Amino acid sequence: MRRAEQVERTPKATLSVFSVLEGQTLSEALRGYVTRHRMRLQWNARTDKVIDHPYMVKGRTFEEVLEAIIRPYGYSANIWDGNAVVEIYVAQGEQK
Repeated sequence: MRRAEQVERTPKATLSVFSVLEGQTLSEALRGYVTRHRMRLQWNARTDKVIDHPYMVKGRTFEEVLEAIIRPYGYSANIWDGNAVVEIYVAQGEQK
């Protein structure tokens, strides 16, 4: 995951939580999570994943949780703080 600019979006002492419901797509769930952090999602992957069962991810930072969410699905992200955009794309070497 690459960060374009270092701009503080969420306090470091807070807990960041992501949750997804069964039947939701990963992009839908991520859009909600990213929006709560006052950013926009740009989904640049050709495919999306439908979630089979609900789950939750907790972490110390937005970036930590984002990485934990997308990595198992073969995605990576750029965080463009200047534009308040999170760009999701297929990680190099993955064929998702």
